[in-house]
Formats: sequence, structure tokens, C-alpha cells
Amino acid sequence: MACIGDSITFGVGSSDPKSKSYPSQLQQLLKSTSVRNFGAPGATALAGGDIPYAKQPAYAEANAFVAEAKKNVTVIALLGANDARPENWIAPKRDAFAADYAALLDHFAALGATIVIVLPLHVEPNPYAVDGVVLEKQITPLIRKLAAEHHFRLIDASAGIDASQLSDGVHLTDSGYAALAKNIASALTAKP
Repeated sequence: MACIGDSITFGVGSSDPKSKSYPSQLQQLLKSTSVRNFGAPGATALAGGDIPYAKQPAYAEANAFVAEAKKNVTVIALLGANDARPENWIAPKRDAFAADYAALLDHFAALGATIVIVLPLHVEPNPYAVDGVVLEKQITPLIRKLAAEHHFRLIDASAGIDASQLSDGVHLTDSGYAALAKNIASALTAKP
């Protein structure tokens, strides 16, 4: 399992990203599955964003991991928060969001990966200028549509995560990352 995403995937805000990030905790919950963290702080799904995920070392590392695993790998994608910052969510950049995110995920699907998208989590006022209204009212609906059109599995993993589990309005605390990992694990292992 390859977890791709931004600082939330990386584990910023936790006491120890190596052991408290959601991919690390997902590994503990899904003991027989190898779960790797390919989070890149600040990353955007937008190819024209200020820090495009596809241009980060984590992307190249995720590519190598997925290619080596052959067709027995799931990519869990959690992006969108940094796209909701004012310098990224401007025309014409924002108009490419769905196409850019789809291209990123289609690339991994072409390598044989099963794609799972996790919806962005709720944010509160924060020092990073992540706009919660843009995230909820514009980006999340685009992600839902993208998942439906490309037949990617979609997980809303926000259940039980509230503002008290945000370390800075965007990133989670250890208990927030634990809840996120538990919600993703439950969705992945649920019978259809």
C-alpha cells in the first residue's frame, strides 16, 4: 500500500511522523500489508501549484514502489488542502484541478495500482491560508466527481475527527491521525 499526499499524509502535527502518521498507524492495523508513507509536505494535486506532488521526490519514490510491487498494490491518495490556498486556487490554475489530480492517479493506475481517494479533512482557521470553504464547497465536490468518473474508490474518513484533534487548524494530533488510520482501515476491510 502506497500512501501519497501532502503534510497530512507525512504526519506533520504528530509527536513523531515516523510512528504516529496515519500510514504508520495503518501499518499497525493492517499487519499483513506493507504500508509506505510517500507524503510530501506542501504538495498540491495541481500540476501548476506552488509545490506539485508530481515534482516531489516522494512521487518518484512512490512510482518505484508501485512499479516494483507490480499489480498487487493500492495507492491511497489524500490531496487537496494545499490546492485550497489562495496562491494555488486562482484562475486559470484551479480550472485544471480535476484533470491534474486525475492524471496523477491515472498514472499509478496504469502501473497496475488500485486507486483509493480519501476526501480532504475539514480545516479550521490556520496559519497556512488553507481556505476551508474552498476545500469543502469547491475541491471536495470535484474530487467526488473525479472518483465517480474514473471508478476510483472514495473514502470519507472524517468520522469522529473534530477540531480538538487538529494541532494547528489543518494538521492532526496523534489521536486525530489514529482516528484517520482507523477510519481508512475500516473502509478498506469492509465487505462491499
